[in-house]
Amino acid sequence: MTISRDQWKSPITNEVMRELIIEGVKLHYDDVSGGYWLEDGELSQLAERYGAEVKEVPVEGTGKAIEIESPRLCPEDANTQLREYAFGDSGILLDICPTCDGIWVDGGELKKVIHYMEANSTYSSANTEDIDGGIDFLVMTFVKRLGKRI
Repeated sequence: MTISRDQWKSPITNEVMRELIIEGVKLHYDDVSGGYWLEDGELSQLAERYGAEVKEVPVEGTGKAIEIESPRLCPEDANTQLREYAFGDSGILLDICPTCDGIWVDGGELKKVIHYMEANSTYSSANTEDIDGGIDFLVMTFVKRLGKRI
């Protein structure tokens, strides 16, 4: 059962999230936890606003991410259990819905991405190639920019 967008609840607090427009793209934001729900395709839309191309985040079977069971439910249907992924040595955890491909980003994860990139010169360089052991450079760059805008 699909839930109306204006009734989507946070996977963390179970409170109804509000829509937040960033660069002309509507995201869902949990005021209490500071987390964001990005629907499938919203990451790419936002990246286009920055003139970047988002490549796929390596998850299953690449050795770059570890899947962890998550008790959180997808806001879009409140039924599907999210899958949590730990990316390389970054300490960054993202929850991804296996059904709709939405992404939950905890408020603290944005800060972790920024600190990880600033501490690791490989990620903060202008290199746009895939980097072993972590999230694709362009996704990391976008999330870093998103975190600094908010």
